[in-house]
Amino acid sequence: NLSKEAFPLLGARNSNQFEQSMTATEINLTADELTKLDALSSISLGYPHDLLNTVRG
Repeated sequence: NLSKEAFPLLGARNSNQFEQSMTATEINLTADELTKLDALSSISLGYPHDLLNTVRG
């Protein structure tokens, strides 16, 4: 399952690397795995974003 917000970028220098990269499109993650990855990769924007977010509502 590919995310709607991300897509793979290939930087293959030869056909073998390209073939190896294409196998990544065969990976299917469960909804639980995607949720865990999202939680692990989330970025806290911190100050001043958090402050501005409270002002804007």
